[in-house]
Amino acid sequence: MILGRPIIVEEAGFDSGDRPTRTDADVRAHVDTRGARGYMQWGFMPGRMDNGNGDGAFGMDRVSHAGDYDRLFSIYQSNAARVR
Repeated sequence: MILGRPIIVEEAGFDSGDRPTRTDADVRAHVDTRGARGYMQWGFMPGRMDNGNGDGAFGMDRVSHAGDYDRLFSIYQSNAARVR
C-alpha cells in the first residue's frame, strides 16, 4: 500500500506468446513483489461483442481467445486467494 491506498492493476493482458504463463508471472510480480491488492484482466467479454478497444488482442473470452480462456481462468482462480 502506498499513501494508505491499495494498488489495483487494471486493464492487464498480453496480445501474444504464451498469454497464460505471462499473465501468471505478471500477477505474481504485482501481488508478491509490489503489494498489489487487485489485478483485473483487460477486455473480459461475456459475449460476442467486441467494442474495438483492444478486446480482440488483449481480451479474455471464449470468442476471440477460446484457445487460452480456460488456462487464464484457472490462473486467476488460483491467484485469487493470494490477493488480499
